[in-house]
Amino acid sequence: MGRLVGGLVGVALVVSGCAAQAQDAKATDVCAQVDDLRDAVHDVRDLDAATLTADQVKDALGRLRTELDQVMAAADGTARTDAAALREAIADLRATVVAAGPDALTTARPLVAQQLDAVRDAAQALQRDVAATCGTR
Repeated sequence: MGRLVGGLVGVALVVSGCAAQAQDAKATDVCAQVDDLRDAVHDVRDLDAATLTADQVKDALGRLRTELDQVMAAADGTARTDAAALREAIADLRATVVAAGPDALTTARPLVAQQLDAVRDAAQALQRDVAATCGTR
């Protein structure tokens, strides 16, 4: 009986250790994804509404959307509200740029600038919330 209890305790410790390692690996993945999201946010932040082109916006938003998807997959639903707000802001800006087209983009610049700010704000909120799981990052 003592061997059985000792064996069960040993198995429990191994399983517990594996679970802790899996949790640590998951946290590391989330943190790496947050770093990639931060880079994509910087790409959007660096867009200048006065000089940007439709292709620049589409490219930056495409990368941001990809990084958002990867962060949310790694984060298991953390910050869903922030993610939804960012998806909406991305969709609004993309729709404006596509609707304006390259010729009318000049007249749409004030709206584009406003929507760029909304994307930046939403991305930073998401980044802050998810990065909180990464400690001091």
